[in-house]
Amino acid sequence: MISDTRLNREILASAGVFTAHGDSFSMEFTFGPGFVGFEGHFPNDPILPAMVQLMTGAAACGQAAGKPLAARTVSRAKFLKPVLPGQHLEVHGSLSRTDGGYTAAVKIISGQDLASSFQMQLDDCTEAV
Repeated sequence: MISDTRLNREILASAGVFTAHGDSFSMEFTFGPGFVGFEGHFPNDPILPAMVQLMTGAAACGQAAGKPLAARTVSRAKFLKPVLPGQHLEVHGSLSRTDGGYTAAVKIISGQDLASSFQMQLDDCTEAV
């Protein structure tokens, strides 16, 4: 079993360019064939698990907030296209501060296609790290 801490480190290590404009952001990711998130999902036919896509969205939101964030709830999640090893991903989103943390709308684009989209409520996890 892979620890969340190790997986979060591997996700951030796979990150590329981050840009922000107001409350909107984008961040690039490429998960190579050796990425730990592909382990066991599925042998000989790996695809990026939905949970890793959610964690990738949370990592990009954390970059936008300037501190680590963790998803509290996820809603309206749609996973539309399998993400394969080596595919370039762009995570686009908007992040806003709320009384209890943050709210985000996230889209993950693979090539020209929407791979997934979801909304998240996130908490500051600086103290938990």
